[in-house]
Amino acid sequence: MSIDENNELDDLILEEKSLEDLIENTKKYPNKSESWSELAEFYFYELNDYEKAIENFNKSIELDPQNIYNYTKLINIYKTIENYDNVLKTIKKLIDIEPNNEYNHLMLFEYYDSRNDYDNAIAAINKVIEVSPEEYNYLKLAAYYDKIGKIDEAIETINKIIELGIAVNDGINYFMLGKYYIKKGDNNTAQINFNKAMELDPDYKDYLENHNIDEETEDEYIV
Repeated sequence: MSIDENNELDDLILEEKSLEDLIENTKKYPNKSESWSELAEFYFYELNDYEKAIENFNKSIELDPQNIYNYTKLINIYKTIENYDNVLKTIKKLIDIEPNNEYNHLMLFEYYDSRNDYDNAIAAINKVIEVSPEEYNYLKLAAYYDKIGKIDEAIETINKIIELGIAVNDGINYFMLGKYYIKKGDNNTAQINFNKAMELDPDYKDYLENHNIDEETEDEYIV
């Protein structure tokens, strides 16, 4: 069952139970983690009582500290109430539980990015790459270097993808190299990379023939 299907099932369960039912359930099954998390969800989704939701999710975590579902719910609550210190602490707890989970490190990256903490954001996305050295994660890192004006580092990252040979099709990598060299003001090297991109992937030929090479990259080409 997918996460979305689980969430839909949880919503149906909450609709069928009243607050009194859920409180009574915690009395019947005080050592059952799920009884406290169900109560916490009701407080969060139905009553917007964030304090009670946090209290009951923490109770559920005490009973089952390895249940990552409760931590992700807490993160959502802390984001809602803009308690960013606890967002960070909870993400780090998730990483402690699942240190090789790509998504957890990506959440940490997104947290630091949202706080404009660029050094820690880069460290976090490098950790993402460490646990999942896939092309798309390197492209995220390159795009992030671009975002903060570190074009040489973005170029180095793209060249790393090519060097490692992990691309499904290097067309996008040469295309992005072209875009980054444009930003450096090196149009000749940019054109060399655009030509290579067109050789590898006809889609870039269609795009580049209909756009100036110094135009901003369209969203469809950004990972």
